Amino acid sequence: VGNWVMTRLIRADGLLPETYAQDWHALPEDGGGRIDVGHQFEWAYLLSRSAELGLWTGSQAEGAVEAGSRLLDGGMKIGFDAENGGIWSPTSPSGRLLSRVKGWWEQCEAARAMLHYAILRGRNDLFEPFQATMRFCLDHLIDPDYGGWYMRVEPDGTVHSTDKGNVWKVDYHVVGLCAEALRLLQPSSDTADR
Repeated sequence: VGNWVMTRLIRADGLLPETYAQDWHALPEDGGGRIDVGHQFEWAYLLSRSAELGLWTGSQAEGAVEAGSRLLDGGMKIGFDAENGGIWSPTSPSGRLLSRVKGWWEQCEAARAMLHYAILRGRNDLFEPFQATMRFCLDHLIDPDYGGWYMRVEPDGTVHSTDKGNVWKVDYHVVGLCAEALRLLQPSSDTADR
């Protein structure tokens, strides 16, 4: 699947469209086309992690890391909020923001990919955006009284406190972020030099 994503779906500009016609041509904006910025980061992580795990050989592993890095850079370019941290999503196929909502799962995927590439791929430019994204999450998305993550923060800063649990709110994204942070930041013989 990763090879198919790299060779057929990631555009030349490093972005991965979200919606396609039956023949796998990306839909235009007026046909429902969009880019979910969170998926740019999720695929960046998955490609790099698969290379780290040895699921690719030789130049394929390098290609997976490079494709992931392009996705991450594309996600940063079209969705990162440099002023307040976190990412917005979605955008049009051209990268124009369609909403300034910041959803919980997109923040988790962005933070996980930033941390992964900063530590394992030497992308020191990602430490500051990672920290800003985590500050945003701690300040706005995590319930300080009862724990758990809110679904989203609206452009005006409104948080929907009753919106913590629904069918879409499984903990895949939160657990993925936490597991990667523990793996990379926990002192061990593997990470002592990081």
